[in-house]
Amino acid sequence: MTIPSDDASSISNPGESSRNTDDTSEQPNTRRLNLRTGALVALVVFIAVQVWRVAAFDFTSGPIVGDQSSHLLQAISISEGLNLSFDEADIRSFEAVEWGAPRGLFYQATNDGYAFAKPYGYSLWLAPWLRAFGAVRGAAMANAAILLALLSLGYLILRERFDKLLSLAVATTFIFGSSAYVFGYVLHSDLMLATLSATIMWSALRLLREPRLHWGILLGATMGFAISEKPPLLAAYFFFAVYAVVQHRNRIRIAITTAGSFIVALLLSVFPYLYYSDFGAWNPYSGARFIAPSGDVPFDMTPATSIGLSTNTERFFSPSYWTEVLGDEKREIAESSIYFLVGRHTGMLPFMPMAFVILAVVLWRKRDDWNLAAATALFGLTAYAGFYIALFPYNYFGGGQTVGNRYLLQVIPVILIPLVLLNISKTQLWKMTGIAFVLSLLFLGPSHRDPDRSFWLLARTSVAQELLPFEYDRSDDIVFACGTYDREVIIRTGDALCHRVFGITVVRSEAP
Repeated sequence: MTIPSDDASSISNPGESSRNTDDTSEQPNTRRLNLRTGALVALVVFIAVQVWRVAAFDFTSGPIVGDQSSHLLQAISISEGLNLSFDEADIRSFEAVEWGAPRGLFYQATNDGYAFAKPYGYSLWLAPWLRAFGAVRGAAMANAAILLALLSLGYLILRERFDKLLSLAVATTFIFGSSAYVFGYVLHSDLMLATLSATIMWSALRLLREPRLHWGILLGATMGFAISEKPPLLAAYFFFAVYAVVQHRNRIRIAITTAGSFIVALLLSVFPYLYYSDFGAWNPYSGARFIAPSGDVPFDMTPATSIGLSTNTERFFSPSYWTEVLGDEKREIAESSIYFLVGRHTGMLPFMPMAFVILAVVLWRKRDDWNLAAATALFGLTAYAGFYIALFPYNYFGGGQTVGNRYLLQVIPVILIPLVLLNISKTQLWKMTGIAFVLSLLFLGPSHRDPDRSFWLLARTSVAQELLPFEYDRSDDIVFACGTYDREVIIRTGDALCHRVFGITVVRSEAP
């Protein structure tokens, strides 16, 4: 398939015979070149400053939220013990970071004791950084590196079609003008999953343009690892990946190479889950899991008598559960579909403005403007979103503690594919970027001012956000830290820490 090209380098230059030798005619071109160079330098400086802010962040300065304890504990266990076993030594190492007691720990009981029950990929990335620079500085630098990698991959995807300045401007607005940037200030795996998604989309796009085996190997291996981290991601990748593989004359050879690398990567990636579950579960979400909300794990008790809240997730993938939800909660599914797009605390519009603008423009295209490649990418993104909205209408966004929809963040690079493959001009894209920039300022103004506090002040909204529908009946799953909203739905974070950091006195109440 031929990808449309708007790269400045593809514009033919006038021949020597037609070149105007008048110096004054070259001045506008020189001025334009200087402006473009200046804009490019300004963007690079802006990116460097924002990445440096993440790298210099001290995450112990605020409350523990979401899954951070589990991810950091796993990283410490890998860094210090080269294993995923969970014991008291890991707790002591965590407390040595001076971040307080770990909270919300997910674990599983095995014949040999305990093991972590969260995907290990992000922790595996953190571990060498912790080893080299210490827990606090290493974690911040690791997050900064992921953020920069995600931005770079978005830029590479856009460079398949657009010039350097436009590609960098769109990628910068796409990342730093969205909730993605905020995730650099917490120890969550979502940025890493988004980076894997971007790698998969870029390698599939390269394979579509250039049928080389190494692109198939990269595509298959990255997909295998990503799906071991989170199986539903397959829905987002599968259709476009298959399309990219079968488009060439040597499709059989490419398909065998891609599928082989996928299978090998998947088997290697799931082995730790099999090993630590006594070969009872191939991913961290299957089988019996336990959560210790306060961090109190009964290490002195046998696994058979371990106390904790059982979180067996197998029921979510049973036909009876699907039939029940799809049959009894049609209204809730419809409401969540609206919240998914424009919800005040979880919507794509307020938290991913550039992605929302791209989606709106892409869907507005005439049918004759579409092609099968772009359609397969958009269908995959829709299938992934539909999976969560339909099966988890009360928690399609990531639950607990999240800025915006972190499940969508994990696959949001997919939306860049239709942008590259459809016939959208540079002028249109500049206008789209400008609109997204303004929307970002309107909706994410508070987060732009202090992104490091966004995860602790979820109740905080901009004036523009107040105009969007509030996620009633979903808010019980959103934990508003250090503050309340329309009702007293309050946090699991320490009151004293909220008061010390923000001067806020927390009124504690039980969440329904």
